Amino acid sequence: MHISTILNILATLISIYALLCFIRVILTWLPSLAYSRATRFLSSICDPFIDRFRHKKWLTLGNFDFGPAVALCILGAASSILSGIAAGGSLSFGILLAYILEMAWQIVSSIITFIIILFAIRLIIILARGDNSYASNSVLYYIDSSISAVAYGITNTFTGGKKVSYKVALITAIIALIILNVVGNIAINSIARLIQRLPF
Repeated sequence: MHISTILNILATLISIYALLCFIRVILTWLPSLAYSRATRFLSSICDPFIDRFRHKKWLTLGNFDFGPAVALCILGAASSILSGIAAGGSLSFGILLAYILEMAWQIVSSIITFIIILFAIRLIIILARGDNSYASNSVLYYIDSSISAVAYGITNTFTGGKKVSYKVALITAIIALIILNVVGNIAINSIARLIQRLPF
């Protein structure tokens, strides 16, 4: 059997496993299905991998645990790497290093994008209802307790610690993260192309 065929089969198996893990993560949001036969089966094959990333301090933002998302990104990246190697037909240290760099950035970029979406949703609610819209809403309070420190932390790097409203902090953080995502994407792609040309 040709090596490219083996790599494609491995890539397909990893993609199938990633899909099963994704379904498993979704089912954790549905308590009514927690003890079904399908959930128990998925738990037995997916949790050993996903649990390696859950509740890690560096993957947690307030009450949000990005561990399962990172686990899914790693599986997706691994499948892409194997497919890419199979299509290219060759593997060098430079190509492997470039794939690893792109995989790491894909994970970071996914987390940044999720945070931007959270900030944007919260900003829209503030614009529609006012700064104190969380007062009677436990979901908004939960979101605020997770993201406000991050939004103010990002904003403080530009304001020098000057006190600003939550709305201004969210706007500043959204703009900063969008710029970071775009610049990071350009930089990582450029670096990856350079690394791929390494002569070993």
